[in-house]
Amino acid sequence: MDYLTVNVYNKSIMENSTQAIEAFLEPIRKAVTTCYIAANPTGAVRDVTQGLFENIVRTITKYQTDMNVSDIAHGYKEVITEGPGNVMIITKLNQINLKYRLSNLDVARISEGMKTSGSGVLNPDHWAYSTLRSPDYLNRMVLFSARMHHDGVDDAYYIKDGELVYDWTKDHRFDIYRSGDSKNPEYAKQRSLYLSLLRAFNLENNTTLAEGDPLPDAYTS
Repeated sequence: MDYLTVNVYNKSIMENSTQAIEAFLEPIRKAVTTCYIAANPTGAVRDVTQGLFENIVRTITKYQTDMNVSDIAHGYKEVITEGPGNVMIITKLNQINLKYRLSNLDVARISEGMKTSGSGVLNPDHWAYSTLRSPDYLNRMVLFSARMHHDGVDDAYYIKDGELVYDWTKDHRFDIYRSGDSKNPEYAKQRSLYLSLLRAFNLENNTTLAEGDPLPDAYTS
């Protein structure tokens, strides 16, 4: 009978006195949880510092990466310049994040949260949980921005009419291939990368791109 009461009729089986205590304790429990998990500036500083330390050490030791310190420095400059706090503004990095779902902090999620979380920008949960979201966004987007810089893809992405655009003619990975200088030792390597990406996009999107066609993006999903 208790099972039916709780799961079918959605009624509590607690005594009235217990329900009153629970109703009193619930806001306190929620506030403590929020302060412990979310509104934690010390944790935010720790996560940012740890991310910076790991990024620098890995690039120096070349642990599972071929990027260098200048790439990481470029990534931090780009992300900090755009600012994780400016996610309501359409920028190149937050649109790349939205496209590839690199971090849980992006324009779509924030906009949806503003519509469903009561008081919008005045919603305390939004600001409290920013101490969790912002370091995550910073650390992940720094790595992706650094990767684009290392690959020579930075200039190929830009914002036009509020939309993220990729122009493969500005992708420096294919400069020699596009020039047609087949005698250059890098020509075959760049052509091979171009053809492998072309094939991957065809498999992913069920398209029939052929050599000579522009690449639809710098990276596959």
